[in-house]
Amino acid sequence: MNKIYKVIWNATLGTWVAVSEIAKGKTKSSKVKKIVGAATVSLIVTFSSEASANLAVCGTIASSGTTGAVVGNSNSTSLDANCGSGTAVAQAGIGGAIAIGDNQSNPTTAIGNDNLAIMSGATATSGGKNSTGNNIAIGHNTKATTTLNDGGRATAVGAFAEATAAYTSVFGADSKASAVGASAFGYGAKAISTRTVAIGQDAYAAGTASIAIGGAQNPKLASGVIGNQVVGSRTLSIATNSATKFTGTTKGSSGQFDFDLTIVNGVATGGTYKTLTSGVTKTLDAAAAQTLYQTLTTGAAAAGSGSGQGIAMGSSALALTTQSVSIGADSQALGEQSTALGANTRAHGDASVAIGGDDITAITNIQANKDQFKTLTGNDLSGAYVATESSGGGAVAIGATATAKGNFATAIGMTATAGGAGGAGGVAIGATSVASGDGSMAMGLNAKGVGKQSQALGTAAQALAENSTALGTKAISQGTDAVAIGVGAVAGTSTTVGNEAVAIGSDAKAFATGSIIVGGSSSISAAGTNSVAIGNNITVTNQNSVVLGANSIDKANVQHSNQTVNGIKYNFAGTSVGVVSIGAVGAERQIVNVAPGEVSATSTDAINGSQLYQTNTALETANKSLADVIGAQVNTNPNGTSSIVAPTFNVNGKNYTNIKSALDTLDNGWNVKSDANPAQAVKTGDTVDIGLATGENNLTATQTASNGTTTIDFALKKQLDLGAAGSVTTGATSINNIGINTPQVKIGDVTNNTVLTSTANGLDVGGDKITNVGKGDVSTASTDAINGSQLNAAQGS
Repeated sequence: MNKIYKVIWNATLGTWVAVSEIAKGKTKSSKVKKIVGAATVSLIVTFSSEASANLAVCGTIASSGTTGAVVGNSNSTSLDANCGSGTAVAQAGIGGAIAIGDNQSNPTTAIGNDNLAIMSGATATSGGKNSTGNNIAIGHNTKATTTLNDGGRATAVGAFAEATAAYTSVFGADSKASAVGASAFGYGAKAISTRTVAIGQDAYAAGTASIAIGGAQNPKLASGVIGNQVVGSRTLSIATNSATKFTGTTKGSSGQFDFDLTIVNGVATGGTYKTLTSGVTKTLDAAAAQTLYQTLTTGAAAAGSGSGQGIAMGSSALALTTQSVSIGADSQALGEQSTALGANTRAHGDASVAIGGDDITAITNIQANKDQFKTLTGNDLSGAYVATESSGGGAVAIGATATAKGNFATAIGMTATAGGAGGAGGVAIGATSVASGDGSMAMGLNAKGVGKQSQALGTAAQALAENSTALGTKAISQGTDAVAIGVGAVAGTSTTVGNEAVAIGSDAKAFATGSIIVGGSSSISAAGTNSVAIGNNITVTNQNSVVLGANSIDKANVQHSNQTVNGIKYNFAGTSVGVVSIGAVGAERQIVNVAPGEVSATSTDAINGSQLYQTNTALETANKSLADVIGAQVNTNPNGTSSIVAPTFNVNGKNYTNIKSALDTLDNGWNVKSDANPAQAVKTGDTVDIGLATGENNLTATQTASNGTTTIDFALKKQLDLGAAGSVTTGATSINNIGINTPQVKIGDVTNNTVLTSTANGLDVGGDKITNVGKGDVSTASTDAINGSQLNAAQGS
């Protein structure tokens, strides 16, 4: 084996050298043999991550006096590998360049960062060793050359191939691309203007952005062939041995051209078609304003009027209008500038596009496909034969059996349909999707936008009424202006019931007109007109209801304009039209953060806790004041309420617990009676004068007030004056101005049994001693009492 497979350090040259497997290292040399023909070169070179090395390799085994390969490091910007009479040159700044050649006299050159040249005479340059090229030239005398800072990236593969402008691509011997962005593929193919494409042997594309497909020596394809040369801007050449030459330029927005056109061996057949006889040259100039149509494949037809070109490719393909294109068996492009691509496609509308086919039996014949479709959509998959069709102006149908019948309609997907009785501007995207309403949209598998300006997005979603919207798998909006969002959501029941209904949430259902529901598995029945529900698992059956919170329920509206409590009728402001529910029995909710409402006779505002607290405080104060007035007790209950304990009232010795009864009794007053005079009633407010009779001088009456009590005291004077005729009588004793008249006077202390009793017969002391008796008169006429000393003296004498 004579392969270069390793790199050794050359001390003499001061650099790394790629050598063959039989070369020895250090300072020893070895004999080499020259390889006849193209050398097989294999090289493994490892650089550090920071290296920017150049590489020059020749196809000769290194021997004394020659250098077969040279690899430079990041400090080497120019390397030459001597190859006998030839040289491989690699020059670059920071990016690295690679030149691999043989020992011929024709040098291989790679100059510029990241350029690659392989084979003798190959050249990859980009305007200097410090320029960035990314150019690739592979092949004998191949060129991939660009100028400094023009972008580079030219690629040329094939002997004598040339890519001489930025972004050019050339594949094939003797092929050339000489303008920016041009591409040439095939032997001798040439693309000489900006963005031109030439494909095939000797294909020639000279007009800006033009395309040439075919070669001058290509065999015929049925009754039509593919041509080789096109020169006009934005044109396509398809005809064998044709030499189409557009010499003019575009005039304004009409897209017309001034041109001289020569056609050789063109083919056209039948009826109104332009017939070009084989072997006859026909020249069309601008003044003639004639039309060229091309046909390819047996049975294809191209004809029409105007200044464009039609193309028909395929059995029974038709392209019958200006600039129409029909490709595929039985395809038809009948509208101006229409395009039909695929078997049995129909592009009948002006500027319409139909791409697809007419048969989906390959899908419908598989039961698993049908079952999956049924599972996803709930419907059966039809395998009916339908031509892909775009019959509306500006319509687009893409997909097997897709149909776009309305003007500006778009149908994309297998069996997608946009149009029908209406459908202008409809958009259907997705297999079996349908957009039949004007301006409607259906996006998703089996989605349907039926109503005018309706939108259905999601698998099996349906927007059936005007301006309705269905978003989500199997979502359905059936009412006008209705909206259904969520898997299985339903808004409305028909185009007249459920208008403007909104259902948002999985399996949410708003059947009533003007109803709105937000929450999974919640529903508003058809009777719930204008009701609103927010939360999961809610059911609303009454109109004008507002139900909030999961599992909340509503109830029928009942008008409460007044209420009778304890026999007292209270009237209320406001008229109720519905209910608001935030819970259910046993699952109530608080309403918090309520602003203070108006407190007035006509207010219907909600009252918050602070307002009720103020009311309760005022009531409690009033209760206490009343209790103070009537002498009752006020009790405050644990729930914050207060109550009055009724007192007991005693009037004239009788107890009353009812204030009215007590007051009535007091109001009746009392009776006053003096001597034998009749009793007189004294009522509250009457005045009773209590005092002394006129002229009475022996009594006193004194009135005093203390702690709210008034007292009248009567007293007998110490000195009585009864006058000359006055007297005092007690029992049988009387005292008058003459003296005391009494049948008996009894004087004594009952306690010690000493009693003096004066009787008509004398004094009786009851056997007691009479002491301290003064000396009585002792005479014959004396009746005085004699004391003991007088008696003793008498005895002694």
